[in-house]
Amino acid sequence: MLTLLSGAMFSAILLFAVATIVAGVKSELPMFLRAFGIEPKPAVPPLRPGAERRVRIIREAKLAPRAGMRAAA
Repeated sequence: MLTLLSGAMFSAILLFAVATIVAGVKSELPMFLRAFGIEPKPAVPPLRPGAERRVRIIREAKLAPRAGMRAAA
């Protein structure tokens, strides 16, 4: 049982350490690239931004005149 808990704790700590290192490298990547003389490219904007929603109207609604509705009732 102790071996299982030790293995689980070791795995959790190792996973946390790797995630921390990856996050640090990702945040410092532009600085690393500039240090090596590589100019980082700007982020590419999405093709369809979320704010720009396109709505397609299939057919327009036709409202019946009120006089016709009253006569039918």
